[in-house]
Amino acid sequence: MVFYEDAAENDVQGVDYDQVGRVDLAKIKNKAVLPDADYYVCGPQPFMKAQSQSLEALGVRPESIHMEVFGSPRD
Repeated sequence: MVFYEDAAENDVQGVDYDQVGRVDLAKIKNKAVLPDADYYVCGPQPFMKAQSQSLEALGVRPESIHMEVFGSPRD
């Protein structure tokens, strides 16, 4: 599942991306969220916090959510 925050004019939905906007797990919960799976989230702190909270809200156990931080030194 590919989310494009800013799709270009020549980007084709269903080919280049699936959803417009930031990653929103609620939009794909029936397609991609399995409560018993392990989830690996990497990115800047605000992104990871939001995704972790979304996964927990969808029933994923906190111990099944693994995170790796990356970003600029000012993040």
